[in-house]
Amino acid sequence: MKRLPIGIQDFETLINNNYYYVDKTPFIYELVQKGKFFFLARPRRFGKSLFVSTIKAAFEGKKQLFKGLFLENHWNWKDNYPVVLLSFGRQVIKNPQDFIQNALFTLQRNAKKYKLEIQNAALNLYLSELIEEIYHKFQKPVVLLIDEYDKPLLDVLPNSALAYEIRDQLRNLYAPIKDLDPYLKFVFITGVSQFTKVSLFSELNNLRDITLSPTFGNICGYTQEELENTFKELITEVDLEQVRSWYNGYYYLADKLYNPFDILLFLEEREFRSFWFDTGTPSFLIHLLQQERFFFPQLEDCWSDYLALTKMDVEHLEAIPLMFQTGYLTIKERIYLDEEPRYRLGYPNKEVERSFNRFLLPYWLEHSFQRDRQLDLFRLAFAKKDFEKVCEVFNQLLSGIPYDWFRKNRLAQYEGYWASVFYMALKGTGLSSWGEDTTNTGRIDMVVELKDAYVLLEFKVGKEGDEVRAIEQIKTRGYVEKYTNKGKEVVLLGLVFDRESRRLVGCKWEIVE
Repeated sequence: MKRLPIGIQDFETLINNNYYYVDKTPFIYELVQKGKFFFLARPRRFGKSLFVSTIKAAFEGKKQLFKGLFLENHWNWKDNYPVVLLSFGRQVIKNPQDFIQNALFTLQRNAKKYKLEIQNAALNLYLSELIEEIYHKFQKPVVLLIDEYDKPLLDVLPNSALAYEIRDQLRNLYAPIKDLDPYLKFVFITGVSQFTKVSLFSELNNLRDITLSPTFGNICGYTQEELENTFKELITEVDLEQVRSWYNGYYYLADKLYNPFDILLFLEEREFRSFWFDTGTPSFLIHLLQQERFFFPQLEDCWSDYLALTKMDVEHLEAIPLMFQTGYLTIKERIYLDEEPRYRLGYPNKEVERSFNRFLLPYWLEHSFQRDRQLDLFRLAFAKKDFEKVCEVFNQLLSGIPYDWFRKNRLAQYEGYWASVFYMALKGTGLSSWGEDTTNTGRIDMVVELKDAYVLLEFKVGKEGDEVRAIEQIKTRGYVEKYTNKGKEVVLLGLVFDRESRRLVGCKWEIVE
């Protein structure tokens, strides 16, 4: 019986120890045919490091590891090349000194591998001398692989001062690569984003970004076909539609994908849990969402262009591109405007949608007591269409916010805050819901789909009695028509928040006849 490669990032270890392997070697063949310098961005734990390790084994000529794989018969095994691997995924960087120390250690380890003594202590000079010395020693060009190049930057965000310093050190390290072209056979770099003002992207003008290339869309992650073929003996008693709903959905313009970490742990544990999400949400993303006073219902219909999705500037971080790059949003649709692509984004799957909102809710409510139990009651009240109870439970959630938090936190002083909290509570329960739903007459604040009904919500910030006005707005703007004749009851729900008392003070519902 083969073993599940949970956490295995080394290709040789995986093959030699009878682990399952989804064959991604056709992409290595394709890369070598198409060029020399490549960059790939994917979220954490998405298989980047294993792919880099597979490239390394191929160029080192380890044919025995590729038995039965595509590359076995599509590679020139007579030639092998020296490989320099710089990997920053495993270290936690707290300051520039940490980065310099770790970078030098990584460089020295490569030098030791090839029995070289490099005299230069400066990062850029060390890398240059290392590549040139290896080239002259073996009379062969060098393969340069850089895995998680931007992890040192991500480790220190949102501390912009530290980020600037580490960005400068990264620029110093990578600056020589352009001039090393004659000594290089192939270069492959991975990360989460293209950070601007890092010499990799400003000076390596022949570096091809394959992040949103349909040709390489499936280079990391598992397709549905790969799941069913590779792990077929493990999924005979599994509800594949439920698995797909929970874990599939990442899309990089080829097929819908599973995050390998998620699906492997699901196959091991045999229960639906937020495996990938629970490995950690970057604190700088939470900080940025709060700083931007982020309006969460907009995630149901947000659009971006190519540059915004693929670039990141330490000085001007933006929430939506960052959520895409870190794996909390994915592409749902691509259209062209004036011949340029535009991308509609959304949650990739149920795991991310539910866990992300459930995780963030305390940061908008402070850490309210018995929050998880209250969310369960919130879901149950909706399922029973007990809207009086819905309002009661939501007010219990709000009552967990200390007054002093309101006084010090400007976030709760704007209207979108209340809609965002309600939205996160709904998403955190797993209820089918969406915000900012567009009709031909305007936008409905929020829609909840129950087993036998659609609930159309309109929010107001005001005083008790304004809930009548909220219901009338749904009617007069014709929002109802979109949901009639769909075989379900339509319920209108008007909610009024009072900024001073920090409570729902108005709640009215009406069934459409």
